[in-house]
Amino acid sequence: MKRRDFLKLLGVAGAATMSTSCIETYHWMGTKSRRRYSYLTAKEEQAANGEAYYASTCMECSGSCGVEVRVHKNVAVKLEGNPQHPVNEGALCVRGQASLARLYDPQRLVAPKMKNAEGKLEDVSWGKAYTAIQEALKTSKQNYYLSGQTTGSLSTLIDSFCKTMKFEKLPEFEPYAYANLRMANKTVFGRDEIPAYDLEGSDVMLTIGADMLDTFVSPISHSVQFGKAKARGDWSWIHVESHISASGIKATKRYNIKPEGEVYLLRWLIGKLAKTFKNQLAEDVVTKITASDEEVLKSGLKIEQLNPILESLKSAKKPLIVSGGTAITHEAGLEVAVLTALLQWGMGAETVDFTHAQDYSSVGTRLDLANTTTLLKDKKVDAIFVSRCNPSLHSTAFAEQFKNAKFKVGMGLKLDETLNDCDLVLPMSHYTESLDDTAPHKGLINLVQPVAKANNTKQEGDVLLELVNVVDSATTMPASYEDYLYDRWSQLEPEKVFVQEKFLEKGFYEVKLEDVKPSLDAAASANFVKNATLAPVIKDGSTLLVIPSIRNFDGRSKDISLLQEIPDPLSTITYGDWVSIDAETAKALKIRDCDEIEIKSGDFSVKRAAKIQPVMAKGILTIQEPHLLGQLAIDKRSGEVQSCVHEVLVSKTGKQIPTPILSGSMESRDDGSIYSREKGTNRRGVVPYAYDPHGHGEDHGDHKDDHKDDHKDDHKDDHKEGYEHDHSKDDFEHEARKSLYRDNHDEYEITTGVRSPYRWAMSIDLDSCTGCTACVAACYIENNVAVTGVEEHLKGREMSWLRFEPYVYTDQKTKEENIEIVPMLCQQCENAPCESVCPVYAAYHNPDGLNAQIYNRCVGTRYCANNCPYKVRRFNWFDNGYKGRHLPLHTVHNPDVYVRTKGIMEKCTFCVQRIRTAKDAAKDENRNVRDGEVVPACAQTCATGAISFGNIYDKESKVYKMATKQSAHRIFDITGIEPSVYYLGKKGSEDDAGKHG
Repeated sequence: MKRRDFLKLLGVAGAATMSTSCIETYHWMGTKSRRRYSYLTAKEEQAANGEAYYASTCMECSGSCGVEVRVHKNVAVKLEGNPQHPVNEGALCVRGQASLARLYDPQRLVAPKMKNAEGKLEDVSWGKAYTAIQEALKTSKQNYYLSGQTTGSLSTLIDSFCKTMKFEKLPEFEPYAYANLRMANKTVFGRDEIPAYDLEGSDVMLTIGADMLDTFVSPISHSVQFGKAKARGDWSWIHVESHISASGIKATKRYNIKPEGEVYLLRWLIGKLAKTFKNQLAEDVVTKITASDEEVLKSGLKIEQLNPILESLKSAKKPLIVSGGTAITHEAGLEVAVLTALLQWGMGAETVDFTHAQDYSSVGTRLDLANTTTLLKDKKVDAIFVSRCNPSLHSTAFAEQFKNAKFKVGMGLKLDETLNDCDLVLPMSHYTESLDDTAPHKGLINLVQPVAKANNTKQEGDVLLELVNVVDSATTMPASYEDYLYDRWSQLEPEKVFVQEKFLEKGFYEVKLEDVKPSLDAAASANFVKNATLAPVIKDGSTLLVIPSIRNFDGRSKDISLLQEIPDPLSTITYGDWVSIDAETAKALKIRDCDEIEIKSGDFSVKRAAKIQPVMAKGILTIQEPHLLGQLAIDKRSGEVQSCVHEVLVSKTGKQIPTPILSGSMESRDDGSIYSREKGTNRRGVVPYAYDPHGHGEDHGDHKDDHKDDHKDDHKDDHKEGYEHDHSKDDFEHEARKSLYRDNHDEYEITTGVRSPYRWAMSIDLDSCTGCTACVAACYIENNVAVTGVEEHLKGREMSWLRFEPYVYTDQKTKEENIEIVPMLCQQCENAPCESVCPVYAAYHNPDGLNAQIYNRCVGTRYCANNCPYKVRRFNWFDNGYKGRHLPLHTVHNPDVYVRTKGIMEKCTFCVQRIRTAKDAAKDENRNVRDGEVVPACAQTCATGAISFGNIYDKESKVYKMATKQSAHRIFDITGIEPSVYYLGKKGSEDDAGKHG
């Protein structure tokens, strides 16, 4: 019997034994561990109850977060983070949530395609595709293999394939290869790696340009640690950046710095701290580095701003210093990265972990891609395989020369810029259709396992093995990739049950490694400092920064409609491309939102819609289109592409570009924001940057100052010294307010004589919420929310139940302007204005305090939406909930949630389907729902734990404890509508926030 057959048999027998003693619970319920299944055992379970859950890995980026795939009747319907996984601990980012859409994309390749005599790609059989490859390889001598970043067993197999088939494996292509960071670590520590960063274990973190929570290396892992560090209460984060980022605004303190000014800041810090270093640097190195007080002013920072940074680092016991993003991708980027590593070494290297580093040794730089382009230009490429990367998008030179290869084979999920130019395209399986493994970092092996097989696609590993067997029948390679994987997995542990019990169901395997202690390469560091340019010239004029996107990263996720539907958290733009411009420059050039502007510098030129970005430093513009990096200069030392375009000329073209800016969907006066339709113009008022997130009320535009004093007087008597929330023995009550509304909850008790033991509520900690929008994507998929498309967004027909609003406020202590990103959803008001105006009683208050909606009773009058002060109700304009041309998930619905039809009002329900499931389970056990047994989709995917949910009647519940904090406040609470969502203000402003709750 073959090993694979034996393990399958063992798995089936083991599953039958374990299932007899297993209590099945839903993945959002309870403290018990929910049973997960492997692809070997789940079929029997699905036959019994139609549901199964698989441990797998998200492959949307190299972060490789652990996931659980919910499968209903052989269809994958939802992804959630694996709570046990060491990388993400149950969280999942916005791109991970949306990545399931690729599985059902109608544009997916379902059969091999080959170019015909007319040069057009047409479907062929796998046999014909293999024959074409075999014939081409008979005469080709210079063969190359180019892939995206690859880890685990597939990486080893590609090496074997290239050796057997006489291919040269090219350096792997990743648009963000962190070349300067890797070279800096090699210079200072002798390791061409990216370490794991211990945010949680640090007490002070200084980040220079690194968007830790957005796009830098492993943002979900960083976000999980960020949430834990914030919860400790003794952790501070100082962030220095040239532009404004969602990460930056979450820092304890954020500073604007001029591009390349980071060199002067680091030199000054090293000079001031050198005598107190735990690990000493050579005296001549420190002398060469040290910058004077006068020099450091070139950075754009003032001494009164620099001193707090210096004092924080002096008092830190375990500091973490990280540079990244635009700070290490300009002309002096390598210097910034090296100086950061030297500062970290001097301050102690306890918070950088090379033991569990990410290995980028096989990943090439832009210089490597340029070398490949030269080979193509010189026609030295006979055959080339391209897999899991799209270099033609990121390099116009590569795209132009790619045609010179005699035979081009592409492998991917769907056609893109590179695959369109291939002679043969092979359709690859989605990661939820694949059996594989991957290594997010050293010491960790992740499982990728199939949940269904719906297309005529193959895994890359199977393609390579089948090609080897076709070309060389005498090969000793395994017949299938599954056999190849089992051969490797069986070597991890001697127990035969390892695969079934320890890997396939758990979803990952941790390898014990010897600790790698960082050590200074003194000679290489000194040599670099000796030859480095430590006094860069700070450029005048405007600077354009090309940055990655929190929704699309390097552009790879841009073809997922759901990610386009979700607004960018800072600009609130959905579809389309734009340039964010600082308010001062925009005012000087008379630029308004949606005006088309042209940005030029030498041969570089781009035209985009403008979006005015508050708080951004003067002269800074940003654009989230990483493919533009292919037009920019490359650092010849490291191969890092430079993302800063200095001294750009900015001008208006006189045109306006229709751009859906969804900030503040409340109807208001015309403020100049333009939403153009194909015919005419629809001016839809926007109320951006008005609400104070610390609970100072929501004032609109020019009336903000008019009401400030009145608002203050309104609360003067409400918050006397020593005032506390009045929590009665059996109830959760707030201070009585005059209200036009009846207490619907008490009315139910009076009518029935029975009081519900529940009142569901939510708390959102604005200090921990990062505005990552993962909760928005989770809400879309969990609740079958429609994706409408750009045309509908321009008409104001967005359907999202949960949105993020960026608000500008002035810090009460420093008087500095800042931004807070505030999540807005249905507030589940106790005295809901929407209920009193519904003519058919579709909007009503249920016994548990939920502002419920009976869909099949609703007639779509929209009175409720007009009466909602939060503007969180949506009118469904579309049949069957989804418009198929916009979202591949139109054929996949959460079976627990009703799919709304045209003409129905809908909104957030606190995931009432999960509440009902938990209540049913509790009823079966003759008890009440325990705290933590109901977790809405938004809270489940939140990496920082900012969202708490539960029964506010339960004084031991987390939501009760959060809601009764002094900093808790409710938006529009002054109206007496009694929202059930509590917001907690930023730390450092508790007193102010509490006074206005």
